[in-house]
Amino acid sequence: MYPWRSDLASRGFALLKAVGAEKALDVARALGTPRADSRSQELARQIRPQEAATSFPNSLSATYGIEAFPLHSEAAYWPLPPRYVVLGCENPGSGHRPTTLWNSSTHLSGELLDCLAKEIWIVSRIHRPFLTTVFDPASNCFRFDPVCMRPVKASSIAAKGLSTAIENAIPFDVAWDVGDILIIDNYRLLHGRGRSTVPDDDRKLIRVLVQGDAVA
Repeated sequence: MYPWRSDLASRGFALLKAVGAEKALDVARALGTPRADSRSQELARQIRPQEAATSFPNSLSATYGIEAFPLHSEAAYWPLPPRYVVLGCENPGSGHRPTTLWNSSTHLSGELLDCLAKEIWIVSRIHRPFLTTVFDPASNCFRFDPVCMRPVKASSIAAKGLSTAIENAIPFDVAWDVGDILIIDNYRLLHGRGRSTVPDDDRKLIRVLVQGDAVA
């Protein structure tokens, strides 16, 4: 019934062409339970490049403004991050900037993942900070956000290894067309926002966060 499930299971993402951005919430419901972020009660929220001054405090936009976003997990500040992120393209924008994807499960060594499963990090810049690990082998959830997460030990070897891997990463670029829908497995893939050479506040995506089980 959903042919994109095989791509999602094998690659950690699926790109649906010319479906219609308005279908993002329907796709999300096929995956699990859509959930609103605490910063906005909209299940299907429009997101676009914003200047830092007009963005939610402590968000990626507040840190990077209209520049590129680094690779990160969506809503890493949730106690249990959303399993999937569904993005629908209303307008790719004047700058035609891509969404970047990087599969942490295939690009990090087992030794580094083991360290990241044991080392304690703090999730801060939220109302109630908490301790966690970057990788949870029980759920295969990889959680990372350079804005709100840091290792408790400043001399973390694992953090340096992760930073080096991300700096050397060659992400996969998703080029947007109107009506495309991108599904991202937020436990396996980090994603980011590419650069734009021109102002592109006309870039508009619909974002839906999904709590759900693994796709078989």
